[in-house]
Amino acid sequence: MVLKQFPGQSLPHLLSAVLLIYLNLTWSLQDSTYTHKPGNITSQSGESASFKCGISSSSSPKVIFTVQGNNNKSMSCPGNTSEEWTVKSLQWSCSVTDGEVLAVWTISGTSLPDNGTMFRCQAQGQPDAVGYLWVYVSSSYFGILIGCVIGGFFGILIVFGLTYIFLQKSETFRECFGEKQEDDECTIVEGSKVH
Repeated sequence: MVLKQFPGQSLPHLLSAVLLIYLNLTWSLQDSTYTHKPGNITSQSGESASFKCGISSSSSPKVIFTVQGNNNKSMSCPGNTSEEWTVKSLQWSCSVTDGEVLAVWTISGTSLPDNGTMFRCQAQGQPDAVGYLWVYVSSSYFGILIGCVIGGFFGILIVFGLTYIFLQKSETFRECFGEKQEDDECTIVEGSKVH
């Protein structure tokens, strides 16, 4: 690589200027660092899941934390008038303590429509940090459901079967529906006379 010299500038001066610019950019980028990044979370349907985005800085840091999925919402921390926000099962909170800003999204009671929801954390001078929510349904749920359906079916069959048997033996039932009872008395049959 060949560096061209500008008129009136020596090579050492140019190198020191480039080095100074590089160090200044590096220090400004390192001024803030992530303390918490959202990660990928796998959750069973019905459980809660929390995603955190935290940054520490000597200056006044700011975090923009975005949810993209079933509910789309973006909040900045600090900066929103409300430090806590809740809609349906999605909750937002923001806290600022001793040079650290911590933003938290919590989904209480995850469901299949929440599957694949993306949580993006953006902080000045840092690359975006992204995490995803993966929701699954427990296989035992389907086993319980099938067991209840089969058990209910056989339960109904047993109830109707026993009802039928008891009604067949019931005299009141027979009288109600007009079935004639046989008398235990002997019937005398008169025979015709032979001539």
